[in-house]
Order: sequence, then structure tokens, then C-alpha cells
Amino acid sequence: MKKKHEAFESDLAAHQDRVEQIAAIAQELNSLDYHDVATVNSRCQVHSTMTRLCPLSSAAQQIKWNFDKFVSCLI
Repeated sequence: MKKKHEAFESDLAAHQDRVEQIAAIAQELNSLDYHDVATVNSRCQVHSTMTRLCPLSSAAQQIKWNFDKFVSCLI
């Protein structure tokens, strides 16, 4: 389970930069009144999902750290 979470965190960090770049491009298209802005905005839902995932991942990391600390005290 620990390795899976570490892999998830790694993937999340790797994709976060790219998602932020795409969101910035979408925002620029919005400001330029792009003709198909509705499609761009509908596809930009990934950014809001990433925004929700990052704090959840941080919370999970804190729980994992607390658990590891607890287990080390037992040993």
C-alpha cells in the first residue's frame, strides 16, 4: 500500500505542472474570446480535479507519516 501511494504521489507531481500549463492556456483562450471556448472549458475540468486531489494527497501523506511514526514507537 505504501509503494502504491508513493507511486501515486509521484504521478500526481509529474502531471500537475502539465495540467497547470493547460489551464493557463485555457484561461488565455477565454480572455481572447476564442470561438469554441465552451469546449475548452469543458475539457479543463481536469484542473479542478487536480486542485482537489493535491490537498487530499498531502493529507494522506501526513496520515502515512503519523502511522509510520506510531509503528516505529511500537518496535
